[in-house]
Amino acid sequence: MKDEILKVIEFSKKSIQDVEILFIANVYGKTEMRDYEANKDSIITEFFTESEYNSLLKAIKSAGFSIKTFFNEEEFIKYVLDNDLRDCTDKVVFNLARNGKGLDKKALIPAFCLSRGIMFTGPGAYTTGLGRNKYHYNRILSSVGIPAAESFVYTKGGWLLDKKPEIGQHIIAKPMYESASRGVHSERIFIYDDSKEQHKYLANLQNSFEQDIVVQEFLEGDEFEVPIVELSRFKALGVTKIVFEETINNPDRIIDYNTAFDETYKFEVVENPTLRKLAEEAAQVLGLQTYARIDFRSNGLGDYKVIDISTHPYIIEHSSYRYVFESLGFKHSDIFSFIIGKTLLNKKD
Repeated sequence: MKDEILKVIEFSKKSIQDVEILFIANVYGKTEMRDYEANKDSIITEFFTESEYNSLLKAIKSAGFSIKTFFNEEEFIKYVLDNDLRDCTDKVVFNLARNGKGLDKKALIPAFCLSRGIMFTGPGAYTTGLGRNKYHYNRILSSVGIPAAESFVYTKGGWLLDKKPEIGQHIIAKPMYESASRGVHSERIFIYDDSKEQHKYLANLQNSFEQDIVVQEFLEGDEFEVPIVELSRFKALGVTKIVFEETINNPDRIIDYNTAFDETYKFEVVENPTLRKLAEEAAQVLGLQTYARIDFRSNGLGDYKVIDISTHPYIIEHSSYRYVFESLGFKHSDIFSFIIGKTLLNKKD
């Protein structure tokens, strides 16, 4: 695998002079937030801090690419239209923006780029949107035998198809379309009893996020993140176990909104062939591209289930992607060389 990655990086380095990177990212203090008014969980966890943003720029520049930056999607779209960019062979859009509300916010740039014939990193609009729908991709994976957390949907009108958890089932409630642990809190892990109070709680959650709520079985074990790369086939870079700074043994411990914001957890590389295989199969089934990440929880008995996927995983300094990549002997900038090189090779093929 390492040799395959090196070949992509070498191809990328040979293309440096021929390609300009159009880099789109939402940055706190520089991008105007478009957010839900009724919810206290700000979209800020999906934005980069200025320090994180600068480290990303530094890594891309260290890889040798020229770069033009945009802090929001509209600014980028205006630039493309004003310059009438079409069918470009000398530009690659590196999109990390996800401002706004709802399912399709991350799919805007891929859809726009496809309509203009501009290369971009990651999958297309459909797969990007699918990656935001926690119920749909879990159902797809389950249908082909890849274990995923049993999921139910609480809508504005109540339970979808009147299917709901069993009384006594340990569950977690999450907004359907959010990422970066937005809307995820420890108090949203509870034992289902079908009471009016729980229905009211879920209805209020649905209303405040203006979207369906996915209610999943909760597994009382460890959490894992598996970064994926697209080579001749999808391959797992490695398996990372989430390790929390608190040493208290708490089976309900999760990366919730506050933990994600404060980054009070770290990564530990572990050897787990089962998770490698499951992550690679999930990437293939869902049609992910270039780079991705599949997240799992265990039940503590050796069984694992998919709980989340990321079509554009974080590649900042504090990320499992960077941690595993560097554990293989690569530099931070090599991540960007790989992603850009693979994007160019996919277009060439």
